[in-house]
Amino acid sequence: MTFYIFDVDGVLTDEHARPSEEVLHTIEKLHKQNEHLAFITGRSRKWLADNIFSSLDEEEDWSGLFCVAEHGAIKGKGPDVEKWELDKDFVVSDDVKDKLIKISQKQDYDGLIEWDDTKESMGTVESVHGDPEDKEHLKKHKRR
Repeated sequence: MTFYIFDVDGVLTDEHARPSEEVLHTIEKLHKQNEHLAFITGRSRKWLADNIFSSLDEEEDWSGLFCVAEHGAIKGKGPDVEKWELDKDFVVSDDVKDKLIKISQKQDYDGLIEWDDTKESMGTVESVHGDPEDKEHLKKHKRR
């Protein structure tokens, strides 16, 4: 039995952060062969649940799938992300997060970067995927 470890961005997803059906089909095939699988990402566990786990075959038992999210701060097994552990030693303090939020809100960055509110341990901004002038995308993702 082999242990397969997959980085999420650019492996499980395309350049627009959309799951690759071809790669997910390969993962399902490996899973059916009883191979050990792991997903590693800087993304949040909520993002994994919404974008990757929701695309996997629901008929399969994914409880043995190892996952590491937010660059190692969150670890868990299986698609029930609420059971995963958040390592408090890796959590960025609220005042650092507040300072980063303020930076992301500067007019100079409007349409270029956005605050990533899905991260539990990190204070991050991301470049806007797609067209920087896509106001609908910004409205959908800006929460502060």
